[in-house]
Amino acid sequence: YHVHRSDRRTGVREPAILKRYTDFRELQTQLLDSCLRVAADMPRIPKPHLGTVLRGYKSKRTIEVRERAFRALLRYIAQYPALHGSAIFERFI
Repeated sequence: YHVHRSDRRTGVREPAILKRYTDFRELQTQLLDSCLRVAADMPRIPKPHLGTVLRGYKSKRTIEVRERAFRALLRYIAQYPALHGSAIFERFI
């Protein structure tokens, strides 16, 4: 999965950062464990389940579901300075 950073003021988009499902899962876990109040309402990324195993983690459907979840998570984080300014998120980026 590719994560693109951009500066809101200038609109400059930096080169893509490659992230795996496990990177997003770790980000979510660390933010939830941080006890930041706004982290409790974050959208959750889907957990692997039987459908993922049967379809395969590289199936188009699995990738689409995960991409939507990752996008929702990143948009949520972008709304809250406590989250996007955290050391946890800075390490992720």
